[in-house]
Amino acid sequence: MGGYIMNDNNAKTIEGKTENTAKRILSITISDDCMKAYARVSYIKDMKTDEYPPKFNVDEIMKIIKEKDIFYGVDNEAVKKLCEDEGENKFVIARGKEVVPSVDDVIKIEFEQEIIKKKDENEFKIDYRDVKSICVVQPGYVIAEIISGKDGEDGINIKNKKIKCAPHKTAKYSIAEGVGIQENKIVATIQGMPSWKNNIFSVIKVYEINGDINLSTGNIDFVGDVIVRGNIDESMELNAGNGAEVSGNIENAEVHTKGDLKVSGNIISSTITVGGEDIAKKNEIDVFNTLCDILEELKSSVQQLQSGYFNSANCTDGQIIKTLIEKKYSRLNKICMYLIKENLQKGGKFSIIVDMLKEKIIGLAPVRIKKVSELDPLIEELKNAVKMLSKDINLDANMYVQYAQNSTIKCSGDIVINGKGIYTSDVQAGNAIYCMMDKSVLRGGCIKAGNVIKSKIAGSVGRVRTVLEVTGDGHIYADIAYANTMFRINGKNYILQNDSKNVHAYIGEGNLIQVDKFVL
Repeated sequence: MGGYIMNDNNAKTIEGKTENTAKRILSITISDDCMKAYARVSYIKDMKTDEYPPKFNVDEIMKIIKEKDIFYGVDNEAVKKLCEDEGENKFVIARGKEVVPSVDDVIKIEFEQEIIKKKDENEFKIDYRDVKSICVVQPGYVIAEIISGKDGEDGINIKNKKIKCAPHKTAKYSIAEGVGIQENKIVATIQGMPSWKNNIFSVIKVYEINGDINLSTGNIDFVGDVIVRGNIDESMELNAGNGAEVSGNIENAEVHTKGDLKVSGNIISSTITVGGEDIAKKNEIDVFNTLCDILEELKSSVQQLQSGYFNSANCTDGQIIKTLIEKKYSRLNKICMYLIKENLQKGGKFSIIVDMLKEKIIGLAPVRIKKVSELDPLIEELKNAVKMLSKDINLDANMYVQYAQNSTIKCSGDIVINGKGIYTSDVQAGNAIYCMMDKSVLRGGCIKAGNVIKSKIAGSVGRVRTVLEVTGDGHIYADIAYANTMFRINGKNYILQNDSKNVHAYIGEGNLIQVDKFVL
């Protein structure tokens, strides 16, 4: 009996011919992942004699299987059934060994915390609508359990090649103050608030006040977290070394926290700072970044003007710089004066930068500049200062507020508004300001954020001046913004002339404010 081999789409076909032209065909197909091999046979009778060719036997099929480099997982029973088959049924004649996946370690948190929604492998999103109350545990309470995983098993494909199994991921965590490890459990060793941030477990001391902070309690200054299950009355002060939660109102009072602050009541005529020293550091970073941007823009302007009128007038770079400061960059002097004042108040913290400003920018100093490149060391010093300050900033602290009026609020992280909104107040957030409720209002005062403001309603029908400000390349959004609302980005202003909806303000072409909107 003669024969030949056909290859088509990874299939190997053996066709045997008898002398009277009867045919038998064996087709073997391998899956793309080389984990399965399929086979079928078919027999075609001789048209003259009406006889079928002899069936394939096991030895013939096994030989062909080896020619296809199939060495692992051959199903002998399936091969026997294939030999007995009358034709056209498909059989799985070989199976690889699947990888048994590893089981990663699991950290099981045993206390109520903020709801965390996984967005992708590297990013987590806090659901600000469901921030939980502070949980207090006692010594011995199990705050977490580490459930150990195990490595899986390697697989083997039908061509006898190993498929490597990834090792299991071990839980990454460490412990800090107030917790210990007992076997596979993280246990509180003191009374306080359990915390798991940046994969660090701790229990922070908590001071609970089951009522108001008033004259009977005195001002509160505590190294850890503070829970106030009442109001903070007029002229009282709360200082928390970590976070704080206030169930009631804050009126004509002061609250200062280094960690998160949640206020369930109203804030009236009060001063609030959240984030401690990080707020001051972020202010300094904003000032240095703004100064750096202005100086870079100033350099670019000088280079453009050198080829025009000032070149023909034989003006030096220094003379051009002084003219530009007087005519276009007048706020540069204001920033310099502010830094000089801050430097005096902080014991010469910025002396190097201040000295360079005095030498190159302030007063008649620019006239002594021969080349605009003399500003480069100052720009470099500002950038270095920003890098150093950024390293010292801790995890941003956030604030959660329902309603505030006639208050001053500063926060190093996000300010999240879950109620009526903020009225006639000066507000500053290091990162973002979010209005979560459809009718939350930002009205009056100055609302400033480092990167983004997402408001629902900005300003008022009565056209109360409301300033929404972001730094750098930040963005401002408003579902509804009323006329006379001012958008300020990186020192540039835009005043809304008409009541508008779906407003988006940002820095566009030409380094100018672009405002996308629809008129109401």
